[in-house]
Amino acid sequence: MKLKTQILLLFICFFLSIISSAKNSRVKNTDYITIEGIGVRDGLIKDTPEHEFVIIGGLVNIKTTELFNESNIRSRAYYISDCNKNRRQNSEPFSNQIFLNVGNEYVIELSDKKTNKLLRRYRISRIRSVPQIKMLAPRTDDLKFNFTLGFSDDVHSNISLSSNVTNVELEKAMDDTLDVEYRLTDLSTKKKISSGVLQPGEMLNVNSDTEYELRYNYLAQPETNGVKYIKIKPHWYQSIIIYSIFFLSLTTFGFYIITWKFRKKIKSSEAQQNKLEEEAMRLQSMLNPHFTFNALNSIQGLMNTGRTGEANTYLEEFGMLLRKSLSKNKDLFNSLDQELDMMRIYLRIEALRFDFQWEIIVSDVLHIAEIEIPTLLLQPLVENAVKHGVSSLKEQGQLIITCREEKNDLIIMIEDNGAWNSKTFVTGYGLALTHERIHTINTMQKDEQIFLSIDMDKDTGTQVILTFRNWLDI
Repeated sequence: MKLKTQILLLFICFFLSIISSAKNSRVKNTDYITIEGIGVRDGLIKDTPEHEFVIIGGLVNIKTTELFNESNIRSRAYYISDCNKNRRQNSEPFSNQIFLNVGNEYVIELSDKKTNKLLRRYRISRIRSVPQIKMLAPRTDDLKFNFTLGFSDDVHSNISLSSNVTNVELEKAMDDTLDVEYRLTDLSTKKKISSGVLQPGEMLNVNSDTEYELRYNYLAQPETNGVKYIKIKPHWYQSIIIYSIFFLSLTTFGFYIITWKFRKKIKSSEAQQNKLEEEAMRLQSMLNPHFTFNALNSIQGLMNTGRTGEANTYLEEFGMLLRKSLSKNKDLFNSLDQELDMMRIYLRIEALRFDFQWEIIVSDVLHIAEIEIPTLLLQPLVENAVKHGVSSLKEQGQLIITCREEKNDLIIMIEDNGAWNSKTFVTGYGLALTHERIHTINTMQKDEQIFLSIDMDKDTGTQVILTFRNWLDI
């Protein structure tokens, strides 16, 4: 009895192992042929000789069984295109290996050679198939959203998740044994975030305020994709309104800082400018007493020598010159024509006293009424030319003032034919004030500069040259 029981148990185990191995195999047995392929599913249509096979992959191996070899069978096979189901291609004996495109069908018909009776018709179809995968995403209540992703027209083709989601989990359907590949792309940058063959519990990192495209397909059928669009909502601070407020605030703050610095710089520049102008006016005001003192000395000299008529004429001319000088005393700059007028009056006065020859020459190109130079800048230089140059030469003395242009520069030259005492000239009060005024004015305006040069020669006389750099707009 025990022996029979053991034999029965061994037979049951052997039978179960056969069934188990048949389930795990991708080979489907039929009466006459077997079909091998990726994702094969078959079914016998009831009460008909039709036998249908559905595959995922494109490559199919067809093998005959012993029943086929023992039977007197005629076979023919043909393809049916997905584009034209009613049109059959040329019939021929079936092949042991074929490749099917998605949507195409391969038909094998077996019939008895003697009676020509149809024994079995096999239809092998490669269907368009998208895998079903599950996507798990955390919720605020420690649970998870569970989305089943199938075809592109699935209800969850567009998925919107909370801004708190930082990762999602992907996994295949429980009963799917085929390999699935996926690609996650950031739609804003078109950059592939993650891709590969889907593994159990595959984790994908995502960011808030970002849209993604998830494509997935069977590895055996890459031409058929499932497409899902996943949008991770933005945080409250990532909204357009918040960005706009932040940008506006930052722009306003930046504008305020720039304006504040600019105003501060302007005030500093204005203060510096006012300081320099006050210094220039102070130096200018110091020239008037100096000039007045020299003129009064000249009048006193005329009267002491009994030249009363000349002294009166001198005094009249001096009064006219003094009025012009005082009227411009508060102006830092004066027009060149008015400055030259004052020099004419001054030279007429001094010529009465020392009896020298003088002349003022102006280039025709210059519009002296429109050109401005520092007020009374010429006076101490002309005064030195009279005092140190031509005063001792009497009627032999010659003094010439020339105004001309060189490109954009104004050149004023004061020439005399006298022999100066260089030591007395260099230490003169008027020349020291003139140098200080030129330095102050050059500090005030960087683009327009004044240069003073003096050339003394015992044989030919003295040249005092004022160069006003970039002074003209010619």
